[in-house]
Amino acid sequence: MTVTVKAAAGDAKASIDADGTIHYYFDAGMSSRGSYFYATFVLSLDGASVEKEVYVHITWDLARAQAVLQAELDRITLPTEPVTSLTLPRYPVKEGIDPSQVDYSKYDNFNTWATVTWTSANDQIVKVGSAPYTPYYAPYATTLTRTAADQQVTLTASIVCNSIEGLTLTKAFTVTVAASQESQATLREQLQAELDAGFAAYGGLRDAVTGEPLEERDGKYIAANDIHFPTTGDFGVDGKYTPVIITSSDADTIVPPGVNNAARVEVYRPLPGEDAKDVTVTVTIKDKETGIAVSRNFVIAVQPLTQQEIDAELALMAEVKAHYFDGIRNGNPDPEHITGNLHAFREAYLDADGQLVWVYDIDDQANHGIVPSELPGWQASERQSASSVEKRTALALPVFRMDRLAGVMPTRFASSREVIFRFASIISRFTIIAIRRLTPSDRFLPGSPPRRP
Repeated sequence: MTVTVKAAAGDAKASIDADGTIHYYFDAGMSSRGSYFYATFVLSLDGASVEKEVYVHITWDLARAQAVLQAELDRITLPTEPVTSLTLPRYPVKEGIDPSQVDYSKYDNFNTWATVTWTSANDQIVKVGSAPYTPYYAPYATTLTRTAADQQVTLTASIVCNSIEGLTLTKAFTVTVAASQESQATLREQLQAELDAGFAAYGGLRDAVTGEPLEERDGKYIAANDIHFPTTGDFGVDGKYTPVIITSSDADTIVPPGVNNAARVEVYRPLPGEDAKDVTVTVTIKDKETGIAVSRNFVIAVQPLTQQEIDAELALMAEVKAHYFDGIRNGNPDPEHITGNLHAFREAYLDADGQLVWVYDIDDQANHGIVPSELPGWQASERQSASSVEKRTALALPVFRMDRLAGVMPTRFASSREVIFRFASIISRFTIIAIRRLTPSDRFLPGSPPRRP
């Protein structure tokens, strides 16, 4: 059986040609559910034919309808600059009408065959409400929550053709909600309160060796050692998001940490006979998200070294040299009869009675006196003759940890009193024999006091 069309049928919106070609429905006004009309079909079989008039329904040309719907969606725009208010349309404004001047009470201003709905990726910043009852074509009520920083939010528009079931398109927009000056002021006040509370809780600035608060005199803090500042815990902030930053006006005299959230600065004192140096140290708390920061300046009067202090440290070095084996013996009787492992010390200092104290546990360190430092090239000496005493030893440097000099002092020879200064930082060049049979954990010892986190 064959089926043919007796004659073309339909109209300009939808039709069937005489050869059977179907032209699907399309209306520029995007109305109706399709086209209905009568068409006569001829059914033929074995030379016999019969005509049948049928009431046909021609549905939408979806490709053309989707293109029109896409064009409507593409004409919807949102501001690219930070906003303090936002208009989200419910119906597309007709082409040629200024959206900023539109009268929401007039039907003729809108393509009501399409409806737009909106979703927000962050309701805490942009909350899309319902459209008001009047005026009837008004946009959605939108609530913006402005914070101390500009906030970007993704809004997704879904546009549907009201006359074609299932025809929906979506488009994502990024809007920036402008920061609130009031919120910024509140955040700045909060940071300032945290800064002040941290210094109050910690007691201001402290001597890194004695732990005592620095003396304040005529608006300046008197310093002769490294200085401790409050930690992020004292300030009550999370350093990942609100870092604490310490800077110095003279990094040769007071060395800032170089990393955020550190709480100690190194102090290098002027030479004997020189004047004290005034250095401004700035402590800043910064909110990374907004860039808002608060700071506090401290003028530090760094005191010069005295010859008495230098002589005392030289005497301590001589004492450590003279009794070096006592610090590492670990039960061995003397350097010529080593029967077991030696134990390297972490620190050596004189107690209140003038007795030499050897420190092996980091928790017992006084953070002043002398610490051992690895001597470059000691590994090469390990490969020397097995018959030599040195085959069992490695060279190491004892280094001054200066509680009063805030550094370590180089001397040219063990018996020399010649002092070489560089930024008042001093390192000993005495070569002291340390037994090579140290455990791996003891072999590399710190050359500076531990830093407060």
